[in-house]
Amino acid sequence: MKVYQLCTLCLVIALGASPAMAIDRNAGMIDSAKIEGASYDDSDYVALHITGEVAVEHTGGRWAVLAGLAGGSLSLDGGGDLDILTVDLGVKHYISPVTSLTLLGSYTWHDGNADFEVGTATVSVKQRLQPATAPISPFVRLSTAVQFVDQLESYDVLVLAATAGCDFMMSRDMAVVFEGGISESEEFDDGIDRADGWIMNVALRYYWE
Repeated sequence: MKVYQLCTLCLVIALGASPAMAIDRNAGMIDSAKIEGASYDDSDYVALHITGEVAVEHTGGRWAVLAGLAGGSLSLDGGGDLDILTVDLGVKHYISPVTSLTLLGSYTWHDGNADFEVGTATVSVKQRLQPATAPISPFVRLSTAVQFVDQLESYDVLVLAATAGCDFMMSRDMAVVFEGGISESEEFDDGIDRADGWIMNVALRYYWE
């Protein structure tokens, strides 16, 4: 079975799992549709990212499985646009009702004048300043990622990101989320720093009981 087939299968299983236990806002499952963008030093990025978070049974709402699928475009300053497809799969641990730790693996295909693939392992910590049950819940997020780039030559990139955002509850079960911040990258093995710049996104999030 090829890598993308395995990732797709895991995505279907995770998103199709039955809600169980409680996570943010006492939900059993959280679905999000997010428009995400970035303005890097050498490129601009925009994509639609669909994600799902499903609580794991018998963990008291402390663990959840994450899965996502994104499609978009990367515009290079030197000319040329690349179509992008990304598959995500990971786990999330709620250390407390306002603090969570996420481990996420993703694989991205770039299709265009310069085809290449990127595998990414990301660890992030999210700290809410108000509980998720509050009508307005600001938060900060710190992320560390290692990217494994397979282009003409393979190389690795370390990416650090710091963002701040806020959940605005539109109804009992739905929120609009704004988030933005800065990203810094450091290449290894004579590669390219691809992620220096600003990142931002806006999401519509639904909480299922």
